[in-house]
Amino acid sequence: MLVSQGRDMAAQSDAAAPLTPPLRRALGQPVRLWLYVALVFAGGLAVVFGLLRHAPAIAASTSNVPAIPWWGIFLLATAAELASVELPIRRTNVVLTLNDAVLIVALLGTSPFVTAVAMACSLGIVQAAQKRAPVQVIFNFGAQLLATPLYYALLRFMVQPSAIFSSRSVIGYLVTVALLSELSNIEISAAMYLSEADFTIVTEGLTSTAPMVAVIALGNGVIATIVLVMTVAAPVLLLTIPIPVLLSIAAYRAQITRRRQLSDIENLFAATRILSHSKSVHTGAVDFLSHIAKMFHATLVELTLLPLAQGNPALVTRTVNGVAGEVMEATPVGSLPPGLADTLATDNILVTKSLGVDTPLARYIAGDDRPTGMGVAVPAADNAPSLGYLVVAHRNKFVGDFRQTDLQLLGTLAKQLAFALQNGRLHEDLAMLEGVQDELVRKAFHDPLTGLANRALFVDHIDGAFHRAARAGNLVFLLYIDLDEFKKINDTFGHGAGDELLVQAAGRLNNCVRATDTIARLGGDEFAILLEQAASLDVVEIIAQRIVDSLAEPFPLATGVAEIGASVGIAFTDAFGQSPVQLMKSADAAMYTAKKSGKGRHCVAV
Repeated sequence: MLVSQGRDMAAQSDAAAPLTPPLRRALGQPVRLWLYVALVFAGGLAVVFGLLRHAPAIAASTSNVPAIPWWGIFLLATAAELASVELPIRRTNVVLTLNDAVLIVALLGTSPFVTAVAMACSLGIVQAAQKRAPVQVIFNFGAQLLATPLYYALLRFMVQPSAIFSSRSVIGYLVTVALLSELSNIEISAAMYLSEADFTIVTEGLTSTAPMVAVIALGNGVIATIVLVMTVAAPVLLLTIPIPVLLSIAAYRAQITRRRQLSDIENLFAATRILSHSKSVHTGAVDFLSHIAKMFHATLVELTLLPLAQGNPALVTRTVNGVAGEVMEATPVGSLPPGLADTLATDNILVTKSLGVDTPLARYIAGDDRPTGMGVAVPAADNAPSLGYLVVAHRNKFVGDFRQTDLQLLGTLAKQLAFALQNGRLHEDLAMLEGVQDELVRKAFHDPLTGLANRALFVDHIDGAFHRAARAGNLVFLLYIDLDEFKKINDTFGHGAGDELLVQAAGRLNNCVRATDTIARLGGDEFAILLEQAASLDVVEIIAQRIVDSLAEPFPLATGVAEIGASVGIAFTDAFGQSPVQLMKSADAAMYTAKKSGKGRHCVAV
């Protein structure tokens, strides 16, 4: 029966499209899918235990077709299920099974009730033993129950019970399996649509699978006819059927395995050509990721390269549907999944969600509604820390989940990439790119005049300090500093002298605090200092007064000597909430209080 991609319905039904709104779920599946599965299951039970309970076999009384006992049907159906073969056709896996032939032969000589129950139980037990998802087992059990009365009704109409080998009967076998196999295909596509709310599942799935489903169904009809002839003419010959069947299955599997091996080798050579002929790390990364997307039928491919030097950003390249959304984009290491970089440095990880491995990379792959995905570390030579990681996710719904062989192939590709990044032109380009990105990041987060942190970086540091203080139970202190009478310096000596004074003021601030404290120029003549793990407010007030005294000293400039002062506001976390913005506002207000009180002093926010 289930000969199309739908045999793996549950595994694929988890694959929600990246932009699909989340559906109401129960036991990991959308509620509406469960309702559909329950309807199929209940309908199958109702029809089989109602209409078919006492229905006779189609041709038992008018032909020499022997009745097959329930355990015989069960064993035949189990053998057909276990011997099924997946055929990779274009972008789809089509399952080759002999269940249709078993169903036709059984219905001719055995009651449809016995046939339905035996085959449904066989399918359910085999799939449960294979650890298929509950929704898949229940759906296929109910669908098999529903299929039996449909087969029975069509065969009763099209087959001549007294002439089961007539032209009309043979055509009836072929038409029955073809029609009902396609109907089963539609039934499965409907289930997948209800799971993912994506109509392309129906259109793409039916378009790609319908022709092959029809061919397999016709083949099953021919096999069923041959078995019937042997059953009537020479039953002893039935004992020889397993031999050609097993040989055919073995040949199919060997051929498919060989095809996959050749395809993997071709893909590896293609990846090598891409990396060796790329003129820059930008084009090489995009072409390489696009190639991987085609290889694994995936929508999302992401490469993250960790910085070669501490303090530099990570470089992220991401393609979605073959289009590069980000190319070597500088990303702060702190924004990467927690613990991932440290784990990669000690272990070459190879995971998928289905394996249930609990690692930072596994959690990242499983996040963002990625039911199918795999990832590997990009290894470095000589047991050095990994260069980064490679993630492939959102696989085509009709191909099924990633396999262990896919993971191994991705690991080989990651090694190829690592070799290209550590040797030759791509290595030089990457080193140059990282240097450029480092300079860009420095300019983006630092004041170009003084070299101090700018407002964006300062707020980010405050946010990080809040998280650390919350875990350790410490206070976070912030000093807001405004230079007194700075406007007069610009008016008297010129803006060039004002810039010179700001640079000297930044140097004096550096001398007043620890190297671990963060100093920022927020704009104009306003500065701020973040103090973590200060012993007490008294210690912070001493530092604030030290700053006031230091900035009160004369500033020797190229055009003369300038004298200014400074007003300092102090705020700390437990008095003014846990928001960085609130903390800065409180310190700013305290600074203006100090300025209104006579300048050249510090004031604590109250």
